[in-house]
Amino acid sequence: MSTGRRAVLAGAALVVGLASGPACDGDIRLGEESAADASTTEAARADASDAQTRHCTRDGDCAIASLHCDVGSGSCVACTMDVECVRDDLRRCDGATHRCVECGVTDDCGKPGLVCEPTTRKCVPGCSNGARCPDDARTCDVTRSICVACTVDASCTKDRPYCENASGRCVECAVDAQCEGDKRRCVREVGRCAECLAAEDCPIAAPLCDPASWSCKRANE
Repeated sequence: MSTGRRAVLAGAALVVGLASGPACDGDIRLGEESAADASTTEAARADASDAQTRHCTRDGDCAIASLHCDVGSGSCVACTMDVECVRDDLRRCDGATHRCVECGVTDDCGKPGLVCEPTTRKCVPGCSNGARCPDDARTCDVTRSICVACTVDASCTKDRPYCENASGRCVECAVDAQCEGDKRRCVREVGRCAECLAAEDCPIAAPLCDPASWSCKRANE
């Protein structure tokens, strides 16, 4: 090979090497920025969750008025006592879950003929001792002595299409998979789809889940 041809090839190789160096450096920098962005987003989500579950010693330490301080665990929760449950249909605080429910025992149901179904903590008609079931829940589940409106989804209506077998009620949802769109979580206490059940369900812009409405909010909103 002639000296001139070797020089041309060497020059071409040098150009290729110089051209590829910065491009490679650029790819590395973009990758690092992407990882940093992901880390920042994850940190923001963690901060949002901490805002709802932060360590507390009193209710004032919690981010929104509907959250209350469970001093024992230092966590902000939906309720620690019955008086903090203000919905007419959810007046008892479940001490195990710190969520408001219909009942803890049958005496909580307040109306003759109703009993507390222990799995769902819901008041349902009872049918023990030959008691007659009401028109909206005509079937007596003799193994549990409660009246049920359904045992399969086909027995339910368009606005409440799913059967919650434990309570025998037709509901909008019994599990999250039955919810969609902006309301993807199922509030099982009322059998309804909602925006959130906890802070991790919410976007960074509105990072707190308000247990009074099951909607995402900002602090002190």
